[in-house]
Amino acid sequence: FPDDLLSGLLSTRLILSGPTATPHLRGDIILNDAKLTLPTVGEKAPGEPASIELEADVVRGIGLTIMRMELVIPPLRVPLKGKIVLGNRFSIDAEVATGTVSLSSLPEWINKGGIEAGNFEVSMDIKGSDADWKNWRTSGWIALTNGLMSTKGLDGQIEDLYVRLKFSRNHADIKQLSFR
Repeated sequence: FPDDLLSGLLSTRLILSGPTATPHLRGDIILNDAKLTLPTVGEKAPGEPASIELEADVVRGIGLTIMRMELVIPPLRVPLKGKIVLGNRFSIDAEVATGTVSLSSLPEWINKGGIEAGNFEVSMDIKGSDADWKNWRTSGWIALTNGLMSTKGLDGQIEDLYVRLKFSRNHADIKQLSFR
């Protein structure tokens, strides 16, 4: 992740339960007044709504184990379920499944890669034991349906764009591609 991933004012709401030495945490981190830089996605300016909802346990000798985390950029919700361990050793074994997202409803600051409209869906499994996300193993798929795209050099627009990419062991295969 970039060094300037997050800067500015954050606020949080946490509910703690269980033993004080190993509490269970549930709450959210509110990023509305912070700048958030997501590689290849975009840069959220302060004042734009965003938050991270999470559920985690403090585990003695290990650190923080996150079981559920959800990035909320209205109206988008990106849920991550599984296990992320933050501590002396990092690890991730989780899945992301967005459900269908209308691209035209997303905030302007999110990079849509020239696609003006359409429905986007992601289902990915992520595994890794290195804090560098470039070393994580991903598998799953990304789909775009009913896409509308303008491209330089073409008269008119690409309509009814349908793309399905399958990811396996950090390789991507185009499983289906059609358009008018």
